[in-house]
Amino acid sequence: MLSIGADFGDLDRFLLSGSLTYVIHGKYGLEYQTMIAAMGPDHINDLTPSTATPEHRLEALIEAVYKPIEGLEISSGLGIVQIWNRKCTQGDNLTDMQFKIGVKFDPVAMFC
Repeated sequence: MLSIGADFGDLDRFLLSGSLTYVIHGKYGLEYQTMIAAMGPDHINDLTPSTATPEHRLEALIEAVYKPIEGLEISSGLGIVQIWNRKCTQGDNLTDMQFKIGVKFDPVAMFC
């Protein structure tokens, strides 16, 4: 895994941040354990990380927060995920884009 991020701090009521993450891995998780269990003890070494097609994942995220007044934050973010060889299946690629909008209201900070 390799990850890099940047936070541009508080720019007079604005916060801006971003990150980029790259991950490569072999088979893992409950599905993999079930598959090994079904193969039986004689074939336990048939699936090793060197025989499986690795999954590659690239995730990019950018997020902005606006604070118009004390106690109120409006945020939005855009994330893009690109997966190659999804679930370690050669040629199974996936692109996913996600967008979020949020509002945070703190009446104590606003009125006290």
